[in-house]
Amino acid sequence: MVLSHEFQDLGIGTRYLYLCMAMESGGKRDFTFPQKAAEKYGIKPSSLWRHIKELEAGKFIKVYSGKPTREPNKYEFCPQWKRS
Repeated sequence: MVLSHEFQDLGIGTRYLYLCMAMESGGKRDFTFPQKAAEKYGIKPSSLWRHIKELEAGKFIKVYSGKPTREPNKYEFCPQWKRS
C-alpha cells in the first residue's frame, strides 16, 4: 500500500495520520482515534480534521460520527482505495 500511487498522492501529514491510526488500531479494522491520540503524535486538531477528510475522500477510511450520542468518532479502514 505504501508504494501505491493512491497512497503517495496523499499529503505528507495525511499519510502520517494514516500510519498513526494503523498503530493505534492495534491491527483491528474498526477503531477510535480521539484527539488525545492525535496530540500524542503531535497532530494539531485543525490538521487532524483536514487529514481525516482527505483519507475519507480517498476511501482509505470510513468515519462514523459519534456526535448524536456524544461519543468519540469511530473509524474503519477500507479496501476501496485500490483503483482497478
